[in-house]
Amino acid sequence: MLEHAGQKIAANQWANVQLVCADASQYEFPSRVDAVVSAYTLILVPDCDRVVSKGRAAFVPGGHLVVLHMSWPGYCPHWWRHVLFFFRSYGVTADVIRRRSWEIVPRSMKNRFQDFYQRHFCEKNGVRQL
Repeated sequence: MLEHAGQKIAANQWANVQLVCADASQYEFPSRVDAVVSAYTLILVPDCDRVVSKGRAAFVPGGHLVVLHMSWPGYCPHWWRHVLFFFRSYGVTADVIRRRSWEIVPRSMKNRFQDFYQRHFCEKNGVRQL
């Protein structure tokens, strides 16, 4: 994924983008960060609240944190979560389910960011909906 992103950065000559491969809970953010994007990873970090807190402390005024993650579809019964154990290659484990990080991350962001908002997307019959 980083290699693909690096190719895109090079092709577009973006000089203001830095890719980082690190343990997010141990990562020391540089000072004066404009934005951080986390795509389908933050809910897998055991101490995701700490990552949000450290990231927020590094932002310039008006900095942005964008987190894309999965959540339980409202139309699925709770027992259905066990099906996700078949997707271990995506990092879904009993620990991830027990922690309920998909609830912790938005709560942590709401507590730390003045302009927090959340959008829910779902796909129904092949059509993406808000």
